[in-house]
Amino acid sequence: MSPQGNTEKNQPTEPFRFDLSVLSSLPKPCIPDPPRLIPPTRRRANINKLIRISDTFSTISSRELSFQEWPYTSPTPRQLARAGLYYDPTPDERDKVKCFTCGAEFANWDPKSTFTDKELLEDHEGNCLWTDMRRDLEQIAYNQENATRQDTPARHENPIPSPAVSPNTEEPATSHHSTLNEPTPTKIQKHNNTD
Repeated sequence: MSPQGNTEKNQPTEPFRFDLSVLSSLPKPCIPDPPRLIPPTRRRANINKLIRISDTFSTISSRELSFQEWPYTSPTPRQLARAGLYYDPTPDERDKVKCFTCGAEFANWDPKSTFTDKELLEDHEGNCLWTDMRRDLEQIAYNQENATRQDTPARHENPIPSPAVSPNTEEPATSHHSTLNEPTPTKIQKHNNTD
């Protein structure tokens, strides 16, 4: 038997036939609608504003490194960097810091005050990209934490007992320290950029 004979046996005698009617049952390709324009709101009055972000201070670590000459221990360089701020002193304001996205400037810090991350973010410009991102991420983390708590069964089947009451009074036997009368931190003084 010749090699050509084997090849001829394996060849189909009829041409391939395709049933093209199945193509009509495939979904039609779709072109997505263009994004709709969102009208400006009070919070974002100028929605088309160009966003300028400092490349030099776009990371928390680069902003934190800018505080090598920072004169205070509170707020800490890490806190300020996480709040989007970098150290930008001038001869008149040795404690001036600036936001790497919105450009808001802060100076005249009270070194005796303590600040929370939330307080450090409060005085940025209304359209600050960094504060918007931080708030969004905090909200996502909060939602995920609450979802996890709802999915987790309670650890204790019995309720937590009430504190013991002294026999002579209706006061709890243990005293708790109240933080209601503690002083609140001084607000950051904001200086408008006059350039």
